[in-house]
Amino acid sequence: MDNQIVALVNLFYAYAQKHPDANMEEFCRHYIAVRDLEKQSMDSSELSKDVRLGITIVRLARFAEMYTKKALAGLPLYNTDEIVYLMILDEAGTPRKSDLINQNLSEFSTGVEIIRRLVKADLVEEFPDADDRRTKRIRITDAGRAVLYQAYPKMDVVATIISGSLAEDEKDLLLQILSRLEKRHDEVYSLVKPKSLDETVAVFAIANV
Repeated sequence: MDNQIVALVNLFYAYAQKHPDANMEEFCRHYIAVRDLEKQSMDSSELSKDVRLGITIVRLARFAEMYTKKALAGLPLYNTDEIVYLMILDEAGTPRKSDLINQNLSEFSTGVEIIRRLVKADLVEEFPDADDRRTKRIRITDAGRAVLYQAYPKMDVVATIISGSLAEDEKDLLLQILSRLEKRHDEVYSLVKPKSLDETVAVFAIANV
């Protein structure tokens, strides 16, 4: 028992060195989280790190989508994609419909349906390109901008829910790692989108050289 107490005190000391403002309650939450993570790692030892990372990212995205739907309740928006489309339009001005869809990494048919819903809700509007009448451009309406700015405070709450349990240095580290991962995928996205899985693997093999 004495050895366990000493070990626990040593763990708290190490935690306090990294987080000098932390209290005992925060340490206990951290200790339990680490212990659970170690247990999960043992339980899923047959899965590779890459597989576990992929599963974790997908699950986090689904959690974020659930929280976002709660935040958008009462607004004429249905999901994360719709609010992201409005955010892009608020910053990008009047992109072509295809460019807007590609920027959000949507499948074309999915993107068309999202735009259709936003147009129907009078949040965005389509108009012909001045240089190519066959091409459609998109812009956010005043109503769409008003809804977007109404949603921003709620999305800030969602962001806090998603990452609020992490310490600031943990957020910095996670953001640094994920940003590097996102950059790598962003660099090859246009190349691999039309390719098969085997061809995609080949592209990443070259990119990692």
